[in-house]
Amino acid sequence: MTGCRANETPSCKPDFDNCRVWVERKKIDGTSGYVKISQSYCDILRSKWDTMFKLGNGHKYGIMFRDFLIDIGLKFKDTCLHSVRHTFCSNLFYLGASDKYRQHAMGHKDSRMTSDRYTSYDPNITKQEILDIYDNLYPNFDSSNNLAA
Repeated sequence: MTGCRANETPSCKPDFDNCRVWVERKKIDGTSGYVKISQSYCDILRSKWDTMFKLGNGHKYGIMFRDFLIDIGLKFKDTCLHSVRHTFCSNLFYLGASDKYRQHAMGHKDSRMTSDRYTSYDPNITKQEILDIYDNLYPNFDSSNNLAA
């Protein structure tokens, strides 16, 4: 849900007090940094962090993440971490996040990659529909496309 790549998952570090996750970018230098998450998502991650990102029992991160999504009530049967990156980026768009915020959250050097490849647009999808599906798992953005306080 923070737009990280599968190979970046092991190096993610939560900052639960400030509702954010540090993502150490592996693909592009200079884009590592914190990605803001909602209080609700922060609470979920806090309760599952110690087990969610530990490899064991032959599990892979993608399988563990899919199970995590199902466990918190999101019904994704056939998903992988990479497809979640596309969903994450598109949802930020529908919720009003600025292009620069989405670019940073995705770890892209070029904003065209974020907008053209990772952001899907469907004129029938509304902000309210995203909120209905994900409740408050994403941070809020104000009318100026900035993170709301």
